[in-house]
Amino acid sequence: DGAMWSRRSVNGPDGVRTWDRAVRVLDLRRCGFGADAGLEIEEGSVAPNPVLHQVQAMQWSASGRRLLVLMACHFTTASHVFPMHQWMVWDPPATWLEDHGGDSSEEEKDEEEMNSDEIGVITRGRWHVPSKVFVQDCLPIFEQYSQTHSLWNPDEDCVCYPVSGGVFGAATTADGGDQIEMARFPRLTAKCRREGHARDVRQVGEHMAMPFVHTTALQAVVVCEGSFCVWSPC
Repeated sequence: DGAMWSRRSVNGPDGVRTWDRAVRVLDLRRCGFGADAGLEIEEGSVAPNPVLHQVQAMQWSASGRRLLVLMACHFTTASHVFPMHQWMVWDPPATWLEDHGGDSSEEEKDEEEMNSDEIGVITRGRWHVPSKVFVQDCLPIFEQYSQTHSLWNPDEDCVCYPVSGGVFGAATTADGGDQIEMARFPRLTAKCRREGHARDVRQVGEHMAMPFVHTTALQAVVVCEGSFCVWSPC
């Protein structure tokens, strides 16, 4: 329905584990991610316009406290439509990670009344084109793939992923082939927005939605040539 949702397991009134209500993490129709991509198809051309966002893959970190998400955005120009991808990390609000025994009462609060534990953080990586091997062999089975292969490092602050070399800002390898990039997604609290590290709070007071701020990851670095990668578990 054009949004990314999440729900948690909580203790019900009778002490039996049950599912809490679903809450919206991100409205894909209104997020606007990609408008600031700065892509340029040809020198001097008009920047392409993002028109459709889709979540193509997700993987929780081993601790279950950080969610890695692969977003695809379809951009349009005067002559064609093309997709770009972006890895991003969702750090849920600290209060949401706690077990409140199934009490899902909602109190709407103004942004000024919220503390940092009630606001999530979405950290976005750079736009890129994944390697053909990843798109064709991994994405179609990513739900099974992610059960045995992790893109997270053991410290849960870096991810690695394969990209097509020489496309939209990616470095060009000697033979123009694919390469492995590593991006660092440091843990940020909502307090960082007061220090200029994140943007204004979104989804405040919206029904069944969790407020969040969003920021950008540190610059990705090229590790080596290659079209497939996973982290070792230790």
